[in-house]
Formats: sequence, C-alpha cells, structure tokens
Amino acid sequence: MSDDAVRAVAELAASQHRAFTRRQAAELNFHRNRIAVAVRQGWLAEPYPGVLVMAGSAPTSRERVAAATLAGGCGAVASHRSAGRLHGLDGFTRIDVVEISVARTHRWRHVETVICHHVTPFERADLVTVDAITTTGLARTLADLGAVVERQDVRRALIDARRRDISLRWLHATVDRLHRPGPTGTGCSCASWP
Repeated sequence: MSDDAVRAVAELAASQHRAFTRRQAAELNFHRNRIAVAVRQGWLAEPYPGVLVMAGSAPTSRERVAAATLAGGCGAVASHRSAGRLHGLDGFTRIDVVEISVARTHRWRHVETVICHHVTPFERADLVTVDAITTTGLARTLADLGAVVERQDVRRALIDARRRDISLRWLHATVDRLHRPGPTGTGCSCASWP
C-alpha cells in the first residue's frame, strides 16, 4: 500500500473527525481493494454504507455526527439535538442522539442509530460550520428543537442563546418562517416564546 495514499487518507480523516467517504478515499488513490484490506486489518470500519471511519478507539459524538452527515449525502446537516450539542447549548451538552436533516427528496436508508428529518431545502442563513461539521445555525436549531424536546428544554437553550447575544429579531423571523402546524412543524411559534 502506498504510504502517500495512507497518509492522505489519515489526514483527511483527521480533518473530519476520523470519518470520510469511499468517494473521498478514491480521489486520494485509496480504492476499493485497499479499503477491503484496511477493514480486514481492523484499522478502518464502515458504520454506514459508503462511509468509513478510522478504527482503534471508541467513537466520539462528533465522529458519529460527522459520519452520519457524510452518509446523508450532499446537503445533509447536523440538526436538532445534535446541533444543540455542537453549539454547546445548555441542556444539550450530554445528548448522545445523532440527528441529521436532509432534503425531502433525498432517500435516506433507515439506520437505527440516526434520526433523519426530511426538510425543505435550507436557506444559506440557516447553516453554519461548527468544528468542521455543517450544522444548523443557532436560530434554526432553536426552532427545530421545539419539534423534538420539551418546552422547558427549548426555554433553557433559548436563555443560553440570549446570553450569547443571539438577535431576537433574527430568531423570531426564523421561527415564523419555519412554523407550521403538525408533526413537521417547529412545535412552537414566537407567540409562545418568552
């Protein structure tokens, strides 16, 4: 095995929380046969079809989220409780749920360890990068949390976001834009926020 290809894959993995796709590996001349050998030798694992991780230590929460977003394909982002954890919001620092969002038209293979939300395409203002993982921004995360956690948990996260000087105008505009009744809605409207 070429040392250059191994080194390149290791550097890529290090920049993405030890996770990368088979396509990314192929671009670095680390092809299918090399991957098969690495998996057999135990230094690579494939937690999702097409997504590889460097083996050897227990997966971190960030590695699990990074791998899930890679498995979700182009446009998949960390969202909901996973985004709350990435942002370090009060009440979400110990959350171990992996949640991602993908476009409604995207086909996601059901994976027991990942909650996948199908959403309308994101607006650019809804997305940020946190620790090399594309995730929903604070306002979008707070709006999304209303659909999956208890009201007091959202309130606690909102108070934390206010301490960080999140713009209430921006937050209200985001919630109003996303709010709709039913299971795909935000779970709350601005009228019910403190």
